Amino acid sequence: MSLSDLKANNKKYRATKKGWFISLFIGLIIGLALAEISLRVIMPNWPEFSSSRFMTINDFSGHLPFAMGTPNFKGYFSQNNGNFRIKININSFGFREVETIDRANGRIWVIGDSMAFGWGVEENERYSSVLSNLIGEKTYNLASPGTDLCGYQAIVAQLPINLVPKSVILGLILENDVNQYECKKDAVKWHQKNNFIKNDGINLLSFNELKVLLTNNLALYNFFTVSLKRVALLKNIFISLGLIKKPHIFNIIATKTEIHSLIVSSIKEITNLKSMLPPDIPFYVLLAPTRLEIRDSDANSRFLRETITEKLSKIGISVIDPFEAFKNIGFNSTHFTHDGHWSKVGHELAAKEIAKVINKTD
Repeated sequence: MSLSDLKANNKKYRATKKGWFISLFIGLIIGLALAEISLRVIMPNWPEFSSSRFMTINDFSGHLPFAMGTPNFKGYFSQNNGNFRIKININSFGFREVETIDRANGRIWVIGDSMAFGWGVEENERYSSVLSNLIGEKTYNLASPGTDLCGYQAIVAQLPINLVPKSVILGLILENDVNQYECKKDAVKWHQKNNFIKNDGINLLSFNELKVLLTNNLALYNFFTVSLKRVALLKNIFISLGLIKKPHIFNIIATKTEIHSLIVSSIKEITNLKSMLPPDIPFYVLLAPTRLEIRDSDANSRFLRETITEKLSKIGISVIDPFEAFKNIGFNSTHFTHDGHWSKVGHELAAKEIAKVINKTD
């Protein structure tokens, strides 16, 4: 075979190899597209796994952006590990309430994040609803998942000015609400940075933002995340790679000095929130104990809970601490298996502890 023949054969082989890869790629795309279409038919409820369907981000002057419900949303929300499937109704203002926002006037307001919102439980099972039945008083739930003390201030600030509560219960999650805050200063910084990003061009997606994008748009992604989480070996591999979190892993790694600093900062923002309300309105802080303290009697968690209780009490803010009730019933009964939120039992316990305090003081 001549040199020219060898070159011709090599060129033909390279062309064939290139064609094979192109064919493989096209086949893969077609296969994925067919799988996506099939799953949308077989698994029509796949969009229920995404909380972003009923949540949106609001922006109110002078405050950091904060999460609120998507006005007038009606649908279901499912945990992709099978813990729950619940009905979500959001009213026209963005709260998980059937009644309109004007009905909040003169009622007991419950402010908080996903725990108070009733993540994983039906609307009538969350502690605000159970409390209403226990004490015979109307409540109005102003909670929104993904918020913190800065977000709670923004939520109150954007309410119609004619609304006045009978009393207020702030649900404080000790695992994530106790933090370093400068709500007003951070709001100014955020808006300055956000304006710069808008003017500067494209902002790349973070890993979490990418997961949200895939969850919202691909049935195939949801199918694999649900299926793979149920295979123990694969689940452990994904946990080791940091792609998914191990259930109920939380630890306070701060020193007592650092915890004290976090408490001081948080109490400052709690008092700022309280100052946004009429001065004669009864104000309560419901503590949500850490999972680590309920389950493992963690010393740092106990120090956090007892210290913040002491400091809030010293400035005249009533604290409702359901720790002993949760400890007595047990961790597994009060929390979801794969989720850090309270189960129906947990909400019932919290409502009973709130009722004990409110009935004594109101």
